[in-house]
Amino acid sequence: MTSYKDYFFLLPPGEHIITSVKYCKLLVQSMINDYPGCQSKAHISIKQYPRQKPYMIESVVDQMEAKLKTMPCITLKTDDFRFFEHPNNIITLYTAIKPTFKADNWLNELRANLNISAGQFVPHITVAKTIPVDNFYKVWPRFYNRKFQDEFLVDRLFILEKETLNAHAKWKVYREIRFNERHVIN
Repeated sequence: MTSYKDYFFLLPPGEHIITSVKYCKLLVQSMINDYPGCQSKAHISIKQYPRQKPYMIESVVDQMEAKLKTMPCITLKTDDFRFFEHPNNIITLYTAIKPTFKADNWLNELRANLNISAGQFVPHITVAKTIPVDNFYKVWPRFYNRKFQDEFLVDRLFILEKETLNAHAKWKVYREIRFNERHVIN
């Protein structure tokens, strides 16, 4: 019997962004101690598919991959720090992806190719995920006026997988899909 697996689609930023976000995560951690995701590597979350049968997702991913391989690579830009407010006094601190005509069109094409509705996807790179509001008020003054404006090339999409019912399962790369490198949107 095939066990259930969770799948996670993400875009990796450049190494310089990963390093900068890691520094920000360490700064937050030094102020409020450990928090969910403090050890995670910087990425742009696209979509999660929880509790899937691997043989069912494979054909869906094959169809998506054919479309994604035709998409151009793109240079995205970070646009300082912002936050999401969640129910129960929980906040997520993140660096925004700067909205531009080219970036918005590319992200809309990505959404269409992955069958994601616009409301389900706000492109960002998480710094501190789901922290209590009291902790947020400790760290926000350090990020409120801090500039984080940089750019990075998005040339691939990763699909990670892990066993659903294994509490100790770690995410592993299921598939890496490279965008069309002959075409780059700057």
